[in-house]
Amino acid sequence: GRHQINSAIAEDFAVTGRLEFTKLIPGLQVGISTFLGDTSQGLIDEGGFMALIEADFQYRKNWFEMNGTIVNTSISDTEELNAFCTAHSATCGDADGSGGRIAENQFGFNIQAGVHIPQLLGKKTTQDLVVHYMFEKVRTQDKNDGTYTVDRSKNRNAVHNFGLAYFPIPKVSIKADALFVHTEDNKTTQSFQMAVGYLY
Repeated sequence: GRHQINSAIAEDFAVTGRLEFTKLIPGLQVGISTFLGDTSQGLIDEGGFMALIEADFQYRKNWFEMNGTIVNTSISDTEELNAFCTAHSATCGDADGSGGRIAENQFGFNIQAGVHIPQLLGKKTTQDLVVHYMFEKVRTQDKNDGTYTVDRSKNRNAVHNFGLAYFPIPKVSIKADALFVHTEDNKTTQSFQMAVGYLY
């Protein structure tokens, strides 16, 4: 990250690391990442220790491609952190001034599969057309300390994403997606998205 060094707060230090396994079976890559460290930057007496554990995989065989990610984050001392953020909303970057809503635990995962149509049909071309589907569950308020009311709309219990991506050249994509989001407050939203992407 980059920051103005004369205004940076650096009272806490953390340990982060990643392991990757690329030779389990052909086409499969598995990774595990972690972040362990305090987060309160000396603004309160408690450390606000955060433990983030993430695992992911990528798999490709011929015309079939698949990937997934799972992550869990636990934060200690959230009662003290939330009390500080309620009293000092500007310091915590709380734009609406509603106070601290730091959850004790956040959890999420997704899994995605895609089919490369030209390769499936045996066509040799530099262009590509990929049909894909993704399921996702993201609970940013998985567990809280009881000091605030959980906004159930923030917990996305089920996200279904159906899409089609066209690659005129390998590093450029034109995408269209249909998105269905089911939140914990029993509401469902639907949207259609289009995008152009460039890999550099």
